[in-house]
Amino acid sequence: MSKVFHPDYDFYTNLPGDDIIINPLTDVPVNMREESELIEFYKLCNEHFSPAFGIKYLLGTNLYPFQMAIIMSMLRHKFPLLLLSRGSGKSFILAVFAAYAAVFFPGIKIILISAGFRQSKLIFNEIKRIWDRAPLLQAMSNGAPAIGVGECHFYVNGSSIIALPLGQGDKIRGQRAHITLADEINSIPPDIFDIVVRGFAATEMDPWEKTKTIMTRDKIQTLDDGLISTGNKIILSGTAGFRGEPLYRMFKQYSTILAHKIDGYAMDYSDELGIEQAGEEQIDYRDYCVVRMKYTDLPPGMMDVKIIHNAKATMSRVFFDMEYNTIFADDSVGFYKQKDINNATSSSPDGFSTCIVGHPKRQYVIGVDPARTADRASICVIELGTPNKNRYLWTCQGQKYSFLVSKLRELIRSFQNVIGIAIDLGGGGLAVQDLLAETSLMLAGDRPIFSHDDESEEAKQGARILHMINFAPAWIDEANALLQKNIEDKVLMFPMLINPGNIYEDVKMADALEDALYEISEMKKELVSIEVTYNKNGTRRYDLAPATASVAPGEVPRHKDRYSSLLLANYLVSKFTILNFDEKEELRKKYNQSPIGGWMESFGK
Repeated sequence: MSKVFHPDYDFYTNLPGDDIIINPLTDVPVNMREESELIEFYKLCNEHFSPAFGIKYLLGTNLYPFQMAIIMSMLRHKFPLLLLSRGSGKSFILAVFAAYAAVFFPGIKIILISAGFRQSKLIFNEIKRIWDRAPLLQAMSNGAPAIGVGECHFYVNGSSIIALPLGQGDKIRGQRAHITLADEINSIPPDIFDIVVRGFAATEMDPWEKTKTIMTRDKIQTLDDGLISTGNKIILSGTAGFRGEPLYRMFKQYSTILAHKIDGYAMDYSDELGIEQAGEEQIDYRDYCVVRMKYTDLPPGMMDVKIIHNAKATMSRVFFDMEYNTIFADDSVGFYKQKDINNATSSSPDGFSTCIVGHPKRQYVIGVDPARTADRASICVIELGTPNKNRYLWTCQGQKYSFLVSKLRELIRSFQNVIGIAIDLGGGGLAVQDLLAETSLMLAGDRPIFSHDDESEEAKQGARILHMINFAPAWIDEANALLQKNIEDKVLMFPMLINPGNIYEDVKMADALEDALYEISEMKKELVSIEVTYNKNGTRRYDLAPATASVAPGEVPRHKDRYSSLLLANYLVSKFTILNFDEKEELRKKYNQSPIGGWMESFGK
């Protein structure tokens, strides 16, 4: 037995002595042991005795004490909220919990959900890695975890773990689950979370038995006895964001429930909860739990010190505090406000999403920030309309200009009706301009692209849609003022936080759209990090907020290339919009003079 069960807790500090610790493998009296070693092993592993033992020997997984504490909190509470630092192993912890719960609560259904299906797949990949190293788990399951295009699933001990693409909620509405794991909760639109995701857990594990228990509650003292929470669970996890976002509101609500030990009807605690029209919902603070861990709370050696230093050097203090210190940020700082960006983000049911193919009856403008030595190249696509829509964003780093031009031409073909391209004149812009006119890089049907004001005969045979922009102080001021106003007035809108569910039928398309959605979310972070400073000559600078630490030699500096490509595209769109408005106004004046009208009889006199 000692060859199989070999404890490795020597590195734990402050453990009690051997005279206090009981070894259930050797110290349990014979008369209390099970006849079957398999049943005895199962009892040692189950949630009422030692989940840590089960995770180590049945799932073949070693955990830090803090990770085991988090899993115990998920077992003991119906509504845990995990607010963890980057690098704390959040996806791994969720995967271990899902696998353990599926084994020791036979017949349950667990659903993994996130705004991006890719995030759910990351958790499922962790489950697959656990399965690969756990022979006992393999023996109990119906095969390896399957990671598919539109769904991931794993069946073990009569239970199922399923990862689904959220989409707009219409494809998965009506799903039911005993345990719902909602990761990166800030990226899930509140209306979809409330209507669809909460609905997963609306039905009890065994509603008939639960109903009988409630009907006879006068004969019993309690419905759920013991430390382990029974019934359905909704487990939320994420990283701190801004105070106006959904995760902060949930964090504040959970914290209030716990701080005031609310146990009763919500309407009786409306002041504490900050809800004006609280109803008769039952709240029991014992169902709630908040786990909050910043990077300095993690065990020594778990986080790479160089990674932390690089994060401090390449991230603004606000974002470092959110990502690593689990501190929610005030959105009132910076030139671009998080609240305005949130308001300018499309939402269902009439919202729009990212796309990689344009509509043949729509017009598009592209902004390009070419790559410099250490920066990344960025391409932003905006669809003209009311409002204008940011449809696509793409970046690359360390690539040749020919690679950038090839991608640009691919987008011109995909979006079909591109009426303008704005390119930063500096940092490689001239090289890109030359390559766009180069016929050797074109495919059949492509046309050479020239500056919009090029009157040469050669240019007249091509597409004169190129606008080379010089980032002079006056232009930078005007472009930022336009972008800020368009976001505030929702003249420019960003796509929904989720992509439609039907895209997951095509792996290539799903990956491209999730990449675009990720790039747009990173662009928003760049936007809210922009601060205005002044040069000695009084001109304004629009730069990323100061980093938490200085950039060390050899480290990659922070980027604002996504923001720059949006700045270029929005500027050109604004100019086209103003031009179109003026032309329409002239036509209106020309053809709509003083109106003539009256009764027919008056014209015969």
